[in-house]
Amino acid sequence: MPGLPEAPQPAPEWIDEMNERERWVRLVGAYGVPADPGDTVLEIAAPAPDARRLGADPLTRAPTVVHVGAFYGSRLWPADRFAAVARQLERSGHHVVFTGGAAERERALAVAEAAGLGPGRVLAGELGLAEFAGVIAHAQLVVSADTGAAHLASAYRRPSVVLFGPAAPEIWGPPPGPHIVLTDATRRRGDAFAATPDPAILAVGVDDVLAAVDALAGQGVAWS
Repeated sequence: MPGLPEAPQPAPEWIDEMNERERWVRLVGAYGVPADPGDTVLEIAAPAPDARRLGADPLTRAPTVVHVGAFYGSRLWPADRFAAVARQLERSGHHVVFTGGAAERERALAVAEAAGLGPGRVLAGELGLAEFAGVIAHAQLVVSADTGAAHLASAYRRPSVVLFGPAAPEIWGPPPGPHIVLTDATRRRGDAFAATPDPAILAVGVDDVLAAVDALAGQGVAWS
């Protein structure tokens, strides 16, 4: 097709266990397209969330997002653990909101109730993509499995604690930044399409997540 670079000859050799950002940069580089695996920041501005949608009017502090869903069951951290984390974060001064897709709204409502928070904190199923991006972009902290919320937190450089199950974080994990990955590779089953949580994510406990939040604070992240 006119205007497109010629395909490289030979094509780049496939290398197992390569970080995916480096893999794609290597691929487009073979076509003469310059790229940087460290250039991961999303420059597109996201709209600030409406304080009334976040359960506070006016909102005096940025929200802490607990994203309760994941596309595959293999990445689902138990709901009672999300609730325990949210409850403790709220007690320590965070303003917690719960996100997820429309199909995850009932799960989010159950987590919010178990955390002692009202349904007004549940945004799952209520946000369009731009609104969802805005909530993440203006969050002070994101707690999520390896899914879209975590990816947006990386792109907007928001502090995050990311729970990994079947995928290896050294290949699929977030770029350098205010992000902490939690998993247990020794227990990884590795079936990304399984209906049940991978043992690697089940090995992560509530105290592990709370300790990671404290570690982010130790790195200079300030909770407003």
